[in-house]
Amino acid sequence: MKVMRGEVSAKTTYQRTANGPVSIAEANPEGKYIMLENNSNGGIRKDVDLSGFRLRRVVDNNRARAIEYTFHSFLLKPGRSVKIFARSAAAQAGPNDLVFRDVESWGAGAEVVTTLLNEKGEEKASHIQKTNYSH
Repeated sequence: MKVMRGEVSAKTTYQRTANGPVSIAEANPEGKYIMLENNSNGGIRKDVDLSGFRLRRVVDNNRARAIEYTFHSFLLKPGRSVKIFARSAAAQAGPNDLVFRDVESWGAGAEVVTTLLNEKGEEKASHIQKTNYSH
């Protein structure tokens, strides 16, 4: 038996976009939660009604297995954030966070694309995480 040893290094890059006051501030790489933030400020500070909005997460370009969460009745106050936890991490949720009980994990992979869609299906924010591994 031959044993090979070596190091593997990983480089992760993130790209975020937002079309409006709400952004995807964080998408946990281990699939525990996704955090949205209402960035409205100045004279335009306003509540954002996320009712009917959907969070979609696609791991390693597998659209057939996309995970999707729909907000029922939720208002995100200006300057505030909310984490949407997967069921496996529900114990970490705070009193103002949400738990997506339909999934054990939001999913993890080398390329993870998370998008926020409004009630019309228009993309309002995105968070792209890419991890490259090298030996």
